[in-house]
Amino acid sequence: MSEAVSQPSSNNKVSTKSLIYIGVVFLFLYCFFLIINLPAAWVVEQAKQRNMLPPNVNISAPTGTIWQGEAQYMRIANINLNKVKWELSATQLLLGNIDANIKVDNSRQAQSLSMSGNIHLPIAALSPAQTNHAPDSGNPAEASKNIITLDDFKLRAPANQIAHYLTLPIDANLQGRFLIDIAQAELDITASNALRCELMQGDIVWQNANANVYGQFINLNAMDASLSCAERNVTMAFNPNNKLGLDAVVKLVDNNQITINGVMKPDASLPKSVHDAMQYLGKPNQQGQYTVEW
Repeated sequence: MSEAVSQPSSNNKVSTKSLIYIGVVFLFLYCFFLIINLPAAWVVEQAKQRNMLPPNVNISAPTGTIWQGEAQYMRIANINLNKVKWELSATQLLLGNIDANIKVDNSRQAQSLSMSGNIHLPIAALSPAQTNHAPDSGNPAEASKNIITLDDFKLRAPANQIAHYLTLPIDANLQGRFLIDIAQAELDITASNALRCELMQGDIVWQNANANVYGQFINLNAMDASLSCAERNVTMAFNPNNKLGLDAVVKLVDNNQITINGVMKPDASLPKSVHDAMQYLGKPNQQGQYTVEW
């Protein structure tokens, strides 16, 4: 009789365990689907309220989810971006990194900035407070680095917008458009006043190249250069087949300043003022080229 009574108790025990297991599974699935469908608008609003966004970042009208969404407008520092689309890696985010495929779709508008490609960076790199202001010793072991990695990255931007962030050797208003294609790059942004180049493979084209130099309009057609690293500086090696005859290496150094080392021989079709200005570069070599150093 006692055995007959104990049997239902065993069944009830098994049934309770099954219910707990099923409940845990459903709770896990509910949390999982809640996270993967987390609205981008809600996340951005919460970040704004808690001052979690860097002060130089503004995001407007986000739609979609945090993992795959779009913002009608985004401002980073002084750069305005429209129709920004992204896809985020959840695994990398849990590891404290941002791994995203982005697209800013204004490629058909010559005066707008557009970009696309894969970006990987630590979340700490977005915060100015995390920037290491110590001098760059060149020893990776002395301090952690904030490395931005770019893969299959394309940037299209008006020439005057890019020039605004550079210290040029002459007072010139650049016109046209820069087309930058980067197959792969690793950039160290740990130092606040410098961009250290760890790896760079790509090229840059100055399309419809025009320059207004001291009131003189100069049509250069197009210029192109290959991108690489030299002494941890981003380096451009110009293709000499251009109207300036510029065969030079340009380096981006501290505080967005540039150095130039090479030669140039302006095409005969360029204005007389360009040829007259060559006298300030000294005497030409046997090939008629003038040394350019700055």
